[in-house]
Amino acid sequence: QIFFSEKFLVKLDQIDYRKLQDVMDLEDKTSFVDNFVQLINQGFKAIITERIANIWKSISVGGMKALKLIERNKQKGFLLGSEAEFMTKSKSFKTSAKPQNVDFAMKSLKDCGFTGNTFLELQEFFRNHPLYEFCMPEDVYYLRIAYADQPKGQWVRLMMDTIADTDGFPRVFRLGHNGNGLWVDSNWYYPTNLVNSDSLWVVRLRK
Repeated sequence: QIFFSEKFLVKLDQIDYRKLQDVMDLEDKTSFVDNFVQLINQGFKAIITERIANIWKSISVGGMKALKLIERNKQKGFLLGSEAEFMTKSKSFKTSAKPQNVDFAMKSLKDCGFTGNTFLELQEFFRNHPLYEFCMPEDVYYLRIAYADQPKGQWVRLMMDTIADTDGFPRVFRLGHNGNGLWVDSNWYYPTNLVNSDSLWVVRLRK
């Protein structure tokens, strides 16, 4: 599947398809092909530029099991919420066998272009977005280390498939910093929950 940036799609909409048909009918295709290739190249350049501009953190993720991630989190002095620990020990918490480099963006929902209201709408927005995609649950532990300079008072949620907590409520991980220290914590979200467009979320950038 190929994703194009909004700028490229605008240019694509500007193609005069009637003129295109005339060119094809006359079999004078050389000029059309050259111009179309140039358009495609501009589209790829636009989305690559857009992707690079949105990188917040570029880090290695994977290679550790869930219990090892919890252990390392505690060894480094980070705090772990009880529900977040339960989620990490859940069968729904998957880990990658091998490390891979992953690019992340951290933005408010408003800056991402989200105009909906509910968590379900938010999930669909990122599930179908050309630039962003869901985080993997394990990302939160690697990001906790990479974001040790998080400002006090800030809480950032991970866009991910929810994992049930001890009461069966759907939750997502979040990174936080309060008077007690730096946290790996969680928030619960039902599909109908309203979301704040000014809230900060972390998402992966598509490859």
